[in-house]
Amino acid sequence: MAINNRSNWLRSVGISKLLIKFIYLEIILLIILVLLGVLLQLKLPIIEQQFPGPKILLEYFVYLIVKLVVGVLGLVWLYRLHVDLNRIYSYYPIEPGQVLALCLIPIYNIFGIWRIYSTFAEYLNKEESRGLKTRLLILYIGYVFQRGFSKAYQNNYSGDYAFYFLIIGSLVSLCLCIVFMQMIKMMRGVVIAKFREDFYPNIEKS
Repeated sequence: MAINNRSNWLRSVGISKLLIKFIYLEIILLIILVLLGVLLQLKLPIIEQQFPGPKILLEYFVYLIVKLVVGVLGLVWLYRLHVDLNRIYSYYPIEPGQVLALCLIPIYNIFGIWRIYSTFAEYLNKEESRGLKTRLLILYIGYVFQRGFSKAYQNNYSGDYAFYFLIIGSLVSLCLCIVFMQMIKMMRGVVIAKFREDFYPNIEKS
């Protein structure tokens, strides 16, 4: 098969690189918001002057936009990843179109997202599979904790512990971003390695 016939292969790799850049940006913004929260809690006059309420709200709004972009890019990446997987492997059990349903249908997506990553893990060696499944489990557990702290903060918005709920929830979100980024890099590396293993010699000869 000629090179130009595979010119649109592995587009998931390019999308994953863009996705990781936005995750880095999300992490940076989240760290800034956490630090601002801690500094404002100290109620130092100079901090309150430098970071008035509207400025912090703007920072948080930008963070939400970046988080939304990460979510959309994540869906696009998963879709393109499964396009690549269905081309590279002679048989892959999840079609690209199924990915959107597995991710977007409420309640069903709890099982669906797990199925997407656990299915991919079955195509890895034992060590890589264990690593991916461990990170996936961390994501699920971390998400439950993050939602719990977020709910606790909403229920105790003006309470004594509201600040601590907010900070801990934000730190959990930070950890989830890092774990998700590791999963993307791991999966991208596997796809590239598989592509080179199966097709690189043919490309060299064509």
